[in-house]
Amino acid sequence: MGYLDRETARIDTLIQEQRRLIEMLRERRTAVIDHALSHGLDAKLGHTGDPWLPVLLIGWKAVPTKRLLSFGPSNGVSPEAGAVGDLRTLSLGSVRDGRVSMGVDVTKLVDRAAVPRLDDYRLRNGDILLVRGNGNVNLVGRAGLVGPEFDAEEYIYPDLLIRLRVGAAMIPAFFVRAFNSAATRAQIETRARTAVGTYKVAAGDVRATVLPTPPLSEQRRIVAYLDEQTEKIDALIAESERFIELSRERRSALITAAVTGQIDVREMV
Repeated sequence: MGYLDRETARIDTLIQEQRRLIEMLRERRTAVIDHALSHGLDAKLGHTGDPWLPVLLIGWKAVPTKRLLSFGPSNGVSPEAGAVGDLRTLSLGSVRDGRVSMGVDVTKLVDRAAVPRLDDYRLRNGDILLVRGNGNVNLVGRAGLVGPEFDAEEYIYPDLLIRLRVGAAMIPAFFVRAFNSAATRAQIETRARTAVGTYKVAAGDVRATVLPTPPLSEQRRIVAYLDEQTEKIDALIAESERFIELSRERRSALITAAVTGQIDVREMV
């Protein structure tokens, strides 16, 4: 094996190791969230009698989503989108990792005149968006929290997203964490229906989904804990992803240098 083959093989091995590390970190991230949402931080477990959440912490309740909402579920509106327009709307990709993004890659433009009752669809801080339909069942029902930046920017949401707001019994950030947990995913994926390759959930499916509901003080503690823990894990994932990017650049540069004669690989055997 020559120098170039050895070096590219070494880089490929390093990239594979980083990919495995990223996979392990993502699994760890999921495990930390699911454990906190089912076992809390420092309380004792008890039986609820609910088939979806049979065991929860003492003092917690298994509550159908419909009893936790002050608004919705409500589908968005999808006028024809294009490269020009005077009103911004979101794509499905805006809901990711428990947040709703307004980045350029997830923003579309539509004609304001095509959206009657615009205020009914404008997004506000504290709103929650759920993915109503997707070709990947793992993405259906994923929840994202709308942040304060949306109060300063006018955005609506499309028909394949569902908006809701929580009432006094649950804080929005906890709802999003709970709705994206493994226990909720099992419920959503059981209820999701498919037609022509697209999985969908309806408002009734969302309302029937049972969530763990601790006291508000415990919700805040758990959200703060999970924010801290996931931020650390996400930083490690980002570091590994950057390492992979740099390794790919190094691999490409090495091949280019060898092909163009900038390095003589015959002298490096």
